[in-house]
Parts: sequence; structure tokens; C-alpha cells
Amino acid sequence: MSIWPNFFIVGAPRAGTTSLYEYLKKIPEIYMSSIKEPNYFATNIDPNLLLSKPVKEKSKYLELFKNVTSEKAIGEASPNYLWDENAPKLISENVPDAKIIIILRNPVERAYSHYLMHMSNGSENRPFKQVIEEALKSSTNDYVRRIIECGYYYKQILNYRKYFPENQIKIFRYEDLEKNTRQMIKDILDFLGVSASIP
Repeated sequence: MSIWPNFFIVGAPRAGTTSLYEYLKKIPEIYMSSIKEPNYFATNIDPNLLLSKPVKEKSKYLELFKNVTSEKAIGEASPNYLWDENAPKLISENVPDAKIIIILRNPVERAYSHYLMHMSNGSENRPFKQVIEEALKSSTNDYVRRIIECGYYYKQILNYRKYFPENQIKIFRYEDLEKNTRQMIKDILDFLGVSASIP
């Protein structure tokens, strides 16, 4: 029998999703996908813009959860799901009872962190101001446009609320993860119905 995840960390990009993925991997009763960002439900993004190749075949996606045993919460973390306008609908069609975790970061800080990531991997060398000016004019589906659009949280959250009731969505702030990690993890465990202790 195929096992689907029952919760998703959907973003935002550059808002602590990698840290959260790593923390949750260490908690009994939680199983996280064997790779962090499968992006299976992200259909509106150029695969060349992703740091890792997306998992697009259903069978390969479900293989990411083949080692699940008795874990209560089964999850994955693909921060592009918040930005991708098709992802909420696709997730709801496959896992209607899924719980959705969203982490938001100050949009300016988030955009700058996004920019720095591209600077560090060598795909960007222009000044931040120039990149933002181009992003405001861009109409192409590329990283430059996404550097701003990934911070349009209101529209993105409304999109999730079209497909999931409020009790299946939990929103956190990046600052909560930085300042009180333990409490945020505890709140997530409560949301997921997991009673395990925090390492």
C-alpha cells in the first residue's frame, strides 16, 4: 500500500524550512521524506531554477516514504509550494486531510536572503538594488521575478485557505524559529498530534 505524507512544510523560501526539516527528522513519531525538497506538487516553476531536481513521477515520489513504519506524522518540506499557485489544489486532491505548515519571514529580509543564496552559488553578481528593480518589471517565470513574488504572502495564504480549512493550516514567523525554537517545535508537535518529547 502506498503511503502519502500527511503534512507539508510549504514555505516560504529562505524562512527556516531547512532548519525545521532537520529538527523534525530527529523527533520520534515523525518521518520526513528522504530528500528535503521533492517539489512534486510544484508545477509552475522552471526545474532549472531549483537547487535539486524535482521528483515528478508519482512512484518515485511515494518511494520517498517507503521506509515509514509506525510514525504518526509523515511529512515533506518544499518551500516552493507556497509560491506555486497550483500546489494547494494538487495537494488537496491527493491528501485532503493534510496539515499545512507555513513559516513567514519579513519579505525584504527574505528577498535579500534569496539574493544572497544566488550570489553564493555564482548565478548572480549584480547589486541587490539592480536585481529588485528588474524584478519589479519582470514578467518571466524566473528567479528575478520570484525574488519579490515569494514574499506576496497574503495572496499565497488565501490560495491555501481555498482548499484547506483553517484548522489544517498553521502559520509561524521566522523570528519564532530564531528566538524560541523549542516552543515553536512544541506548537508544531501539538498541531500534528505528536506527543514525542523534543530532543
